[in-house]
Amino acid sequence: MSYKITSNIKKAFQNIRKDIRRTYSIEEMEAIGEAASEMVRVRTRLGYGVKKPNTKRERLKKLSEEYIETRKDFGALSEFTTPARSNLTRTGQLLESIAVLEVTEGNVEIGPQGARDDNMTNEKLAEHVSVARPFISLSNLEVKKLVRFIEKNIIKKVFRR
Repeated sequence: MSYKITSNIKKAFQNIRKDIRRTYSIEEMEAIGEAASEMVRVRTRLGYGVKKPNTKRERLKKLSEEYIETRKDFGALSEFTTPARSNLTRTGQLLESIAVLEVTEGNVEIGPQGARDDNMTNEKLAEHVSVARPFISLSNLEVKKLVRFIEKNIIKKVFRR
């Protein structure tokens, strides 16, 4: 005699997903998005990018000699960079603009926003630089950090009931 448990397991996982969506308020999802935004900023300032979501981080493409010379003459470089450092922080405006764009039940979207001093939008600049230096996705390690954070909070909430 056998007993199929697959439908029960599927129902259990569906209930867990619903509980997770209900567990996190809009404010808590926004905090998760802010944490993810900070992870992207810090990693990129260190000179790393992520080509595809949930993959290993990689060094950003090196700057050309011509662009290094342009940055030397620029004068108003961000405090987080040097003329030869490839970390998307010429002025710092792009990385500082990364924030929570939208929060819905169980989901949060982050990305660059707002205008710049050079009459371009941060969103358009991010699209342009991401061709050669993709940076906005979370790496596999960053995803793991966020998952651990979420798991800890879920456990706290479950045991509080």
